[in-house]
Amino acid sequence: VHHMKVTDKEIEFQVEGEEQAQLTLELEAENEYEVMIDGFHMGIMKTNLGGKLVISVEFSGKPQTVVVKKM
Repeated sequence: VHHMKVTDKEIEFQVEGEEQAQLTLELEAENEYEVMIDGFHMGIMKTNLGGKLVISVEFSGKPQTVVVKKM
């Protein structure tokens, strides 16, 4: 993970690796977040009771930018 920026409403960072990675973020419990990966809308995801949000990222030979916005 590189260049991570965190505000009250948004988290943005770049991630790189080989093939695929699964990322786990600890956020506010039972809240909805909009997830975008390299500009593509991945949908609205809800955290569980522990506040965990799990995102899968597939790599295409370059770092991917991940943006998570609180709804």
